[in-house]
Amino acid sequence: MSLRKLALIPLVLFLTASAAAEVAVSATHLKSCRGAIDDFPILILQGSAAERGEAHGRLAAREIIDTIDTAASALAERGKSSWDTLLAGAGFFTYSKRFESEIAAMLYGINAALPDANDRVVPSLKRPVSAADIKALHYLADLRCSQFSAWGPLTENGQVIIGRNADYAPIMKPSSNCLIAVIPSEPGLCATLDLLAFGSIGAGGLALNEHGVYLAPNNGDPKAYTRPGIEPGPMIYRRALESAGPHSAIADVLAVFTSSDCSYSRIFHVAFPLAAGSTDTPAAIQWDCSKQALPIVVRKPVQDMPHALVITNHFLPGGKQGDSLNRYNAIDAAIRRHMRGGTKIGSREAKAILALVDKDTPQSATILSGIVWPAERKIEFAVSPSRGVSALKGAWRTVEWNDVFGGNAAVSARPR
Repeated sequence: MSLRKLALIPLVLFLTASAAAEVAVSATHLKSCRGAIDDFPILILQGSAAERGEAHGRLAAREIIDTIDTAASALAERGKSSWDTLLAGAGFFTYSKRFESEIAAMLYGINAALPDANDRVVPSLKRPVSAADIKALHYLADLRCSQFSAWGPLTENGQVIIGRNADYAPIMKPSSNCLIAVIPSEPGLCATLDLLAFGSIGAGGLALNEHGVYLAPNNGDPKAYTRPGIEPGPMIYRRALESAGPHSAIADVLAVFTSSDCSYSRIFHVAFPLAAGSTDTPAAIQWDCSKQALPIVVRKPVQDMPHALVITNHFLPGGKQGDSLNRYNAIDAAIRRHMRGGTKIGSREAKAILALVDKDTPQSATILSGIVWPAERKIEFAVSPSRGVSALKGAWRTVEWNDVFGGNAAVSARPR
């Protein structure tokens, strides 16, 4: 890329000083760019919601259409639902002006990138892609997940390490995955990095913000509670992640949740860099959407394991058990072995724990496996190499925050 072209995006650093990794830029639009980091696709979206949406559509038009086609085809093959069913549920959902603007701009960007309507046809739907299709990507139920965090005497530096498996019906192809970095120009919103699918504007895959706050959901109840005015979950997660500060993460996330209405009960893992002398720890936020009052409970570590937290989908006190309880117990037992042996949990040990509970079948597979270090703002991740195959059998990649954001003055100048 020429210096002239690089000058079009003055706030984003593509070749980092750390030499740990670098973004190889392949295309730019407005203030945003598309590229690859360690041969994995990345979108760096900067500006207003409309600017980010347009750039997303311009830079990844074919991938967005392919992601929608892949999901629609897989739903039809499985016979349990259909894309039309998702679209029919749109009447229950509401979007803020900001997200409506971003989706409309994304469709505009797709149309501009592919001016021939035939190129915009979703093969399985036999029609051009629409804004409703982009929205439907955000209606899919939350991932069935296993997560843990550990800190204090369980880690080398006392800071938090997180392990996460995201399990789901294998309805997406590996090529649907993309790192999405967002640098919003709206005042008060944090920059974020996440592992999502092309076309996603929400959050929750392996989400980290500029303060090192980590937020990821587990499905809390397989039943949907539909009522008018519900906001799609990924949009709520994005609003929570963008507003979470370094010393008030749980309170900031709760403030967003208590003012929102959602269709699925969820269990959120919230973690952050530990401040010296602070007694605050990561937490699980259990959000029960079956009740009209939408009760929210914050769960902290249990008394006899004070430096770790275990979270699995559907596992609520007095609630569902089965496979979720088995996974919970497997992770819990592995961490307790480290406690008894006085051994530390690093990358290798975290992967071994995640391997105890991964899924590797055509019906349900671990589509994403990740390790996060909030204080270092570093993620290590692998995605499923093919449908129905666990992500733990895929290639692992490491990305540090400064690899992506290090040269962005608007981000790096903010206090942490």
